[in-house]
Amino acid sequence: MKKYIFIALVIFSSFSIAQNKPISRSKFNEINYSLLARKEALTRQKDSLNNIIGELTKEFTYLKNNRRDICRKYFLKKYGNKIGSRIADGRIWKGMRIGMLKDSWGKPDRVTRQKRKWGVFTQLYYGKTTFFFRDGKLTDWEEKK
Repeated sequence: MKKYIFIALVIFSSFSIAQNKPISRSKFNEINYSLLARKEALTRQKDSLNNIIGELTKEFTYLKNNRRDICRKYFLKKYGNKIGSRIADGRIWKGMRIGMLKDSWGKPDRVTRQKRKWGVFTQLYYGKTTFFFRDGKLTDWEEKK
């Protein structure tokens, strides 16, 4: 409230300086009332937006959980119970295939591939984590700090 009165005084001061005459009490009250009305309107708008954010957050949570359940069922069907559960939980292990990691973690940020006489070496990058594959099987991973 004090902030709005201060703003009103600043506006009135500039108005008075621009016209080189003092502002009347009634003009001050008129502008102050106008600012308070605008504050109330903005507060109502803020409350309305907070309600919308709350509803969207609930919907997002529902969709996220629904997607997780659908993915879990898909992975269980595709890989079987043991491996499908691991993939659905986002776990990693040595020996997993590139496709399993992509199913679990999604599309990597970057992929590099080198073909040598002794095998194909692939690196998948997810943020600060790098996964090392040899001939399509995970051999190791590294997390940069």
